[in-house]
Amino acid sequence: MMPVARFSFPAKTSELAALGQFIHSHCQDAKQVLIELAITEVVVNAIKHGQASRIDLEIEDLGKTFKIVVSDDGISFDPTEQASKAMGELREGGYGLGIVEKISDLRQHQYWQGKNYLTLCISKGDLT
Repeated sequence: MMPVARFSFPAKTSELAALGQFIHSHCQDAKQVLIELAITEVVVNAIKHGQASRIDLEIEDLGKTFKIVVSDDGISFDPTEQASKAMGELREGGYGLGIVEKISDLRQHQYWQGKNYLTLCISKGDLT
């Protein structure tokens, strides 16, 4: 088991490139692009809608699974309670949470002491 990798940054879209580099360094897998897309979606939502000022990311390699925890100090929002919209429809917005739902085996949200904590477990391997 690998140690937990941590990345903390100001909640600004200018930090997304550094976020992508961190994810690429710690999620060596066929699903790497989808993992980056899903985490970026969660982070952008925290910035844009949650008014977060700080975001923390933890990635733990559990062997066959990545455990990813994204936390922010924004407005309480539980993406696991949102119904994902049908994929493939032409429209603006709404795909990100569907991607998060599609690639993760487990999604849990907790709002505790003024922070959102979203835990995702994503199995490694083939793009299925």
